[in-house]
Amino acid sequence: MNILLTGASGLVGTHLIPLLIANGHRVKTLSRSRISNPAIESYLWNINNGFVEEGAFESIDAIIHLAGENVGEKRWTDTQKRNLYSSRIESSKLLKKYCEEKGLSLSHFISASGISYYGTVTQREPFVESDKPGTDFLAQLSVDWEQAADEFNKIANKVIKLRISMVLSKDGGAVQKIANTMNFGPAVVMGSGAQWMPWIHIDDLNGIILHALSHSVPSGSYNMLSDEIPNNSMFMEELGKLKKRPRIYLPKFLIKLILGEMSCILLEGSPASNHKIKDTGYKFKYSYLSEALKTCF
Repeated sequence: MNILLTGASGLVGTHLIPLLIANGHRVKTLSRSRISNPAIESYLWNINNGFVEEGAFESIDAIIHLAGENVGEKRWTDTQKRNLYSSRIESSKLLKKYCEEKGLSLSHFISASGISYYGTVTQREPFVESDKPGTDFLAQLSVDWEQAADEFNKIANKVIKLRISMVLSKDGGAVQKIANTMNFGPAVVMGSGAQWMPWIHIDDLNGIILHALSHSVPSGSYNMLSDEIPNNSMFMEELGKLKKRPRIYLPKFLIKLILGEMSCILLEGSPASNHKIKDTGYKFKYSYLSEALKTCF
């Protein structure tokens, strides 16, 4: 299958490329700067001015759309919120525009989304894919992201939206940022520590993408998280064991003072069900946090 991949220079994309190639797929990438990899065809795009380098859409069968600026990278100013929106929704619209101009018919359009679709709230009952979305900024961002993906229903045989939770990897991502703060300090529990922290190992996330390409996975949204869902206190205890660091609690008011609106990422979180993706036949490689964390260090 000939696949066009966005977000190829990100954590997930860099791991996905060799897997796609190893499974017999031909990969083209779209990114803001050219990727130096002789095994792929690298093309440039600029979302802000609607530019896509000629040749990117030639002979493609599927699109995997992973592009999206990191929601936790910078404080949520109005400008940063627009950047988060543009990198997800406007990029999806640009892909659709070019597909229509080229008259393409795709087998798959696979789009990233966020487990924050349900809102940055804390509850004990796991969310399922049919639940209503939240109403806060991150929830609305995911809603609009998925709606932009749904526009490909007229172009692609299958439109699959991956509601991704925290991705665990030895090569970067949130867990490495958390661990870096523990090099010379304790394991810091955020607020009460009661907020849930759904996660997925990078091998399983990319394994699900490969599974969706090669198996009869129906169109729709899928929660991307493993079986064991710890709360923040449990997560930091497990990480503290690996890093040999004690736990301390950082008060909620201080986190809000430092991060403002973005503090909800750290202070809220709910469990979700992964039964829907498991019902398609996917078997998780990493179901338990302790096993997954050991591969990250």
